Amino acid sequence: MKYKLKELTFENIKYNECKSALGTIINLEDCFDFQTPTVQIVEIDSQYITLSLLPSQACQIFYTKINEFESKIKQEFSESINCLFEKDLFKVNIKNDSFKVYYQGSQFNMYNLKPGMEIICLVSISKLWKNLYNVINYTLKVNEIVIKSK
Repeated sequence: MKYKLKELTFENIKYNECKSALGTIINLEDCFDFQTPTVQIVEIDSQYITLSLLPSQACQIFYTKINEFESKIKQEFSESINCLFEKDLFKVNIKNDSFKVYYQGSQFNMYNLKPGMEIICLVSISKLWKNLYNVINYTLKVNEIVIKSK
């Protein structure tokens, strides 16, 4: 289900847990799909794109909502959580590379993305995982990217 991030609330998060030898996977019953504001690419590797928030109201709302999500998870599970943000930087997961990239309405090759570009990502959170040290982790999985400027 797609949400406008500023309208999203995390009051009734429903989930189920699956234990493994490496920890616990927490599958969210409702996947949270939303878009990032316009952000800037800082670095790209084979699994993640590191993005930087820009000085805008939309980025401030995004930062606040992600912190609200993390607070709700801490409260729900009484565990610590690895925060998504490190200062104004965060990473999105591109490991599956089955997403599409668009520039000026046309499909664009993902391998032409480079640091300095401003993009908007459609991302999702569908699962969390708790490691052997009881620390909860999650990533924003990229579903689509729109390049705003090269």
